[in-house]
Amino acid sequence: MFAAAKTYVEWHNRFREPKIRLEVASYLQSPVAALLELQRRGAVAVLGFTTSDTGLDAASVAERLEMPLIAVSASTSMLAGKDDWFFRVQPSTRADSSAYSRLFRFRSIRTLAVVATWDNAPYVLAFVRDLYVKGSPRILGPFLLSEIQQADGALAALNPDGILVVGPTPFSIWASQRATKLWPRAELFLSLWSVTGLGFREYSLLDRPFFFSTAFSPLAISEEHPFVVAWREEYTADVTFTVHRTFLALELFRLAVEDVERGNAASFRESLAMSRHIEGPGGDVIMDRYGDAHAQPRFFRWDGERLQGVPVP
Repeated sequence: MFAAAKTYVEWHNRFREPKIRLEVASYLQSPVAALLELQRRGAVAVLGFTTSDTGLDAASVAERLEMPLIAVSASTSMLAGKDDWFFRVQPSTRADSSAYSRLFRFRSIRTLAVVATWDNAPYVLAFVRDLYVKGSPRILGPFLLSEIQQADGALAALNPDGILVVGPTPFSIWASQRATKLWPRAELFLSLWSVTGLGFREYSLLDRPFFFSTAFSPLAISEEHPFVVAWREEYTADVTFTVHRTFLALELFRLAVEDVERGNAASFRESLAMSRHIEGPGGDVIMDRYGDAHAQPRFFRWDGERLQGVPVP
């Protein structure tokens, strides 16, 4: 995220006004010290917090300090629909669960085994709960990786139609390998969190075809987009989900500053809370008055060699 923010600020300051000053503070295990330090340095907003657990903690601190917080991710639905100081450019787990439910129906998945980490519990619990609420498919689990590794015949006999892995990228690679060995017939689905850290050239690390849904399209990235050009000047890595969302978060910041300067909003927080359309190099989002993002979901399948869009009705 920092590399993307640094690239954005340097690119923006080279070509656009007003200039942006980027300050950096580490939040370690608690966001309190970081937000206080950034406030002392004169920051008008804080960008960061890519997980829901740190996002929840930071949102409460931002509320007390009355300091706008723009999260790159932190998609738990526990933070949705609140008139507070927390804003994010990633749709909530409620929207994600709706998209995945459509994908499961399209693939005729009747039983789904969920393998999840308990790290970042606000995300995992909200995502799985939101799937349960949909009522279909029938969910088995969630299972911990240790349960899959030590599985007996009874667990193997569950024989689900699909496997959904929910966790960070390294966990998801390992869990996918173990779960598909246990249930070889099942189709594999990865949560958005699972693929967030991967460029699409790295999908082959999973060594198996899989499906996922996201509002960001790796296939839609325009190499001619000015920010992508700036990114390519610095890095050979792909424009990943995190890079794209960092761009959107800083575009939200820029547009909010412009609206204050034009007199369209009385305060920076009020400006952030305005409904607006933000365009990105790999997909757009619509921001509502609660600071929640909305976007059209896209569906993808990695077939082992290439990434393909999946037309889901």
